Amino acid sequence: MQGPCVEDLQRDLRRHGLDLPADGWFGPYTKMRVMAFQALEGLPPSSRVDAATKRAALDLREAPLPRHTPTQIEHRIRVVFSATPDRAVALARCLSNLDPLQVIRYRYQLARWGLFQFSDFELRELGATPATALDAEWNIRTAHAIWKRTRSFRNWNCLDAIDDPRS
Repeated sequence: MQGPCVEDLQRDLRRHGLDLPADGWFGPYTKMRVMAFQALEGLPPSSRVDAATKRAALDLREAPLPRHTPTQIEHRIRVVFSATPDRAVALARCLSNLDPLQVIRYRYQLARWGLFQFSDFELRELGATPATALDAEWNIRTAHAIWKRTRSFRNWNCLDAIDDPRS
């Protein structure tokens, strides 16, 4: 899909604080932002723009989402992962490009959420929701808790980004 309706949707999502171009193309990046928006609004994260999603996108009853720059995210990861800051930043950069609202959808409606790309299955085990995982602080602290328990980054699939093969 493409055209002025998509461009309007993209502008509405931008007003809510979701960073995306208003180029009128409903491609993978727009789908990802729609899923993030739906999760944050408590809607089923389908990436389809149904009536409920349209209403929520038009409604600006609350302040826009706080925006975190990659520099801010990198700094926070370095603080939390003080024992392994370079490797943790490299991993988050590989997984999400330091974008706390990164959503990667796989087949069968499964997805991975946030900076350290927690899967739907992992979120259920952690008692969390996709909206929780899109919170940068929760995502970083939870990833750190897993690293601290295992002393390893093997839980994630971007090991090529980490130079220590023992990780």
